[in-house]
Amino acid sequence: MSRARATALALVNWKGVFYERYQLDRRVTALEGANGAGKTTVMIAAYIVLLPDMSRLRFTNLGETAAIGGDRGIWGRLGEPTRPSYAAIELDLDAGVRARLGAGIPVNVTQLLVRGTTDSTDASITIRGHSVALQGLSFSEVVSLAEGLNVIVITSEDTAGNHRRLELNVTRDTVEPALAIEEPDHLTLLVGANSLNVSGTTGSETAVVGFNYVDLRGIPATDLVQSVRVGSEQVFRFAVEFGLITDEASHRVEVRASDLAGNVASTNFTYRARVGAHFLEVAALPAEVTRPYVWLNGTTDAWIVGLKINGQDQGTPGHSFSVRWNLSLIDGNHTIVVEAFDNLGHTARAVRTTHLTLAALPDTISFDINGTSQTAAWAGEPTRFSLNGSWVDGLNVTWSVDG
Repeated sequence: MSRARATALALVNWKGVFYERYQLDRRVTALEGANGAGKTTVMIAAYIVLLPDMSRLRFTNLGETAAIGGDRGIWGRLGEPTRPSYAAIELDLDAGVRARLGAGIPVNVTQLLVRGTTDSTDASITIRGHSVALQGLSFSEVVSLAEGLNVIVITSEDTAGNHRRLELNVTRDTVEPALAIEEPDHLTLLVGANSLNVSGTTGSETAVVGFNYVDLRGIPATDLVQSVRVGSEQVFRFAVEFGLITDEASHRVEVRASDLAGNVASTNFTYRARVGAHFLEVAALPAEVTRPYVWLNGTTDAWIVGLKINGQDQGTPGHSFSVRWNLSLIDGNHTIVVEAFDNLGHTARAVRTTHLTLAALPDTISFDINGTSQTAAWAGEPTRFSLNGSWVDGLNVTWSVDG
């Protein structure tokens, strides 16, 4: 039979303990330590948490003559006199059905084994009106549960006419809690920050939302938050902020909502996080050029999705790029601004300069017709004109044909 188990004990403002969270293990059944190590203080704090009736507590004062030294019961174990002392035990919510029923918690099973004992061998036992045979002084019966509240009536009557009736109220809940993530609004994220806010809604005020992720140390972690009612509607909100691993790799975060019955709804999203400037390297340009263009060669990182040169879109560059950029036909210094940007709007910028000295044009210009001579042209046939000379590369020419 599974049981609810204590997993941790937290103390705040107890004698010698400002704050401490002790991990509990079911295999540890005793505390060891020197005098003054805090064994009694820890045990008293745990006992107070488990005590069902706080009116049973007795606080003795410091002047009690029966007390020796600082060992003065609960009073002597408390911390700063002007501040309250707190103690809390964390329980594993994966408790067995019996523990859940005892606490009035719904269950998500379809059948329930009802077992019990009687003190009379001649007792007649019925469960839900069905006669159940005794096995010695014990009896058992498997009953089916309907969704919602189930009232299971158990009766016992002996041959002397003594009668007893018990009612077992069991709430069956097999419906998953509603779970909706509002922020972030995409399941695959690029994040340019060290942390991320996650918020959403559930359909139950008892729902506990857990976030399973890998923390900054690379260790799997779980953050638990309680959903809170907002206004008069049946909407319960939750929010949490946790740190991101900014290594540009893909990381998965699972979001789980669980209700008291143990029903679970889950979803997940992945993120890639980066903090800092993007990498952009553009090769230096020649100090001076005589032709009205330059080649812009560079590299950038994988996050870059767009490239602009002097404000003109150049598309997605990839890891490296090579762009021929035409200069205006003006002698003098030319400044070229290269910008690379990602989907988050972050940019990297590089500025390069060069000096253009246009080559002087010759006094006369000759050209070929159809690549051979100035006479190889025929009426009604396409004619191709081409300039002669190595200086013509990059020169814009307008042809005007008369007749």
